[in-house]
Amino acid sequence: MSIQSVERAVGILKVLAASSRRMSLTEVSSALGLAKTTVHGLLKTLHEQEFVEQDTESGKYQVGHALLELRTRYLDVSELRRRSLVWADLLAQRSGESVRVAVLRSGSALIVHHVFRPDNSLQILEVGTHRPLHATALGKALLAHQPGLVEDLGDPLSRLTQHTTTKRGALVAELRTVLEQGYATEREEAVLAEAGVAAPIFDHQGVAIGGIGINGALEALFRRSEPHRRLSDLVTEAARSISRELLSGRLVAHWTVVGRVVSFYPSGWACSKGEASPFSGARTGRSIQWAEGSSPVIFPCAVFTDFSWRAGAGRSLPNHTDSG
Repeated sequence: MSIQSVERAVGILKVLAASSRRMSLTEVSSALGLAKTTVHGLLKTLHEQEFVEQDTESGKYQVGHALLELRTRYLDVSELRRRSLVWADLLAQRSGESVRVAVLRSGSALIVHHVFRPDNSLQILEVGTHRPLHATALGKALLAHQPGLVEDLGDPLSRLTQHTTTKRGALVAELRTVLEQGYATEREEAVLAEAGVAAPIFDHQGVAIGGIGINGALEALFRRSEPHRRLSDLVTEAARSISRELLSGRLVAHWTVVGRVVSFYPSGWACSKGEASPFSGARTGRSIQWAEGSSPVIFPCAVFTDFSWRAGAGRSLPNHTDSG
């Protein structure tokens, strides 16, 4: 493939990634100013490599799961782990169960952080191990946001216990439920007498780049066929908190407030009301709530002199309210 072809292929991916809907061949060609035959050939190659997906009914194109999986690799696993440490520990303490944080790697859920169950039982560290996507709560929490990977799992799916879902159609139906309720479950599907609950972790662009979940005895986590509501709430709360941590790390670090540049603290900093600021004339101690999309994001500490905020780049800070 020539340099020109590579540039054009990259252009196609950028156009598809920027679109909020599937695009036709004509639309992609028009956006790039290229002949349909040229674009069609490149789309065919990208489709074969799973960087582009084509809808069977409309024939339109969208970004494929292979590109999305590559995107997740740009997130440093150590960064995800670092952002997860406090919340994983807190989740273990509150739930009384072991906690694992995982990312999608090589068709499985790779454990990148593991907090032991807070008791004196013998436990084995699982960091670096892989868990099956179709038979674990962590795997399904990741898989629900990467639907193109389901086809790669085969049909029938591998059976680990008599409770493992082996039909692809049944798994797809379960993944729809995962998307609706915001968390995934497992009931003796990977290990007999063991259950799990997990939720996805999102990056600053809303891409599911990891998951956090608890595992324990079936009778401790489930009541009949559903997990205890308290536990599923704890798991989803931890996942949202880590997602907020990842978002805050991507935000611009400085803001212009009443003509002065002051610091904007990441959410990892602890500031109490009335605490002295390292910046003369500024004060800290109230939270600013920024409604980002449909999920409000709480920044626990910020330095300010007034409630008139303006972004350093000249962009207004939207929908902020004093939540102190």
